[in-house]
Amino acid sequence: MRPAPRGGRRGTDSRRGPAGRYTQIATAIDRSNPESQDPTLDAREGLTRLQSLVMHTTGTAYQLHDAASGTLRPGRRADLIVLDRDITKIPVKDIRGSRVRYTLISGRVVHDAGSQTGRARAEAAQRMGALGAGRAPGDSCCRGH
Repeated sequence: MRPAPRGGRRGTDSRRGPAGRYTQIATAIDRSNPESQDPTLDAREGLTRLQSLVMHTTGTAYQLHDAASGTLRPGRRADLIVLDRDITKIPVKDIRGSRVRYTLISGRVVHDAGSQTGRARAEAAQRMGALGAGRAPGDSCCRGH
């Protein structure tokens, strides 16, 4: 078993690579770009699923200086998402198509994709496009960091 990357952290709002929040999680594992015909980068450098998930959750909370989130345990805020699939068990290529079913902030459901409001928000987001207003591919939401 490989050791977890020290200090590894990565936010899923980065616009590097193909669109899709979960593409980064999958690419860290399989080192491929589903939108390119280029050969896979050295697969030996890929992370395990656990390493990629830790980097995108706990590592990102650390990067954002948020000691109360990033893991689920007593004394921490329960900020989490529930996906439409178990990304720890499906083929890596299928991680990229994951969709958020629920979002919880401090243990309270703030988004339910199955609700009328949730569906309306998802449709509005699709109409706006994946990049959002004024952001070009490669732009960071955290300028200066």
